[in-house]
Amino acid sequence: MTKKPVILMLGDSLTEFWRWRRLSEQADVSNCGIAGDTSQGLLHRLDIALSVKPKVIFLQIGINDISMGVSPKQVCDNQLLIWRELTRKAPSAKLVVCSLMPLRQDSFCWVSDFLTTERVKETNKLLKAAADQNGLSYIDLFSKACNDQEELEENMTLDGVHLTEVAYDIWEDALKAFLDANPELLA
Repeated sequence: MTKKPVILMLGDSLTEFWRWRRLSEQADVSNCGIAGDTSQGLLHRLDIALSVKPKVIFLQIGINDISMGVSPKQVCDNQLLIWRELTRKAPSAKLVVCSLMPLRQDSFCWVSDFLTTERVKETNKLLKAAADQNGLSYIDLFSKACNDQEELEENMTLDGVHLTEVAYDIWEDALKAFLDANPELLA
């Protein structure tokens, strides 16, 4: 029996809390999202995550960094370190950078002076520019999931950050569209 290729999902609770196995019938999906994780934390656990020998890696991390006061530039710099390690340790895998998702600040169940739409947008702008500069694919989840006020709709979030099935369907559809447009990745 031929082993299926592996899609690796890397991130924090937003990644961990979804059942990504619906993402592809041609591939197995390894969910390596960890609630509360930061870009620095992810950097230190890449070897464990890469043990599955992925063909495709979807990376989405940074919201916890921002909530702790890490600047958008530092989030991007941390991701650059992650990208370098991923491309060095898994050179045959396709790395796909995903933007941070929008927020809904009036639904927050905590107080954060740092976690704002403007900081998320600035982080996404820096990530997109860095991905383009490094020849990496980038999926803009923010614009796919935000409303006219650049935030999540009320039915898309549990607490202003964590997502409902409605928002996950948007995220998953964006990843499926990417895979459908690049069938060679899972061949």
